[in-house]
Amino acid sequence: MTLFQSAVIGGSVFGALAGGPLLSYCRWKLIIIANILLIIGTIISFIYTNTYCEIIGRFIYGLSAGFFNVVCPKYVIELAPKEVSGPAGFLFQIMVTLGILLVSCF
Repeated sequence: MTLFQSAVIGGSVFGALAGGPLLSYCRWKLIIIANILLIIGTIISFIYTNTYCEIIGRFIYGLSAGFFNVVCPKYVIELAPKEVSGPAGFLFQIMVTLGILLVSCF
């Protein structure tokens, strides 16, 4: 069971590291790519019952989660008005942390 969880975390690390240098490109296209990765990883995890396929699917899911954690705050800060941009980025990170906490509690 811990190998499944480690695959998501490892994918998140690689997704965040890959998402940083790609921020100079169109952020909306990166969000679309992350959504496609999320769909592919979820389909692989649900359709195939093989252990290796499930680990690969979760790794791909983690890649998209890492992309989202890098790209979405930047996108929100750019679109929000000046008065709200700081708290909007802060609120995004707090909600991501709260989501990780809730998943860990379940």
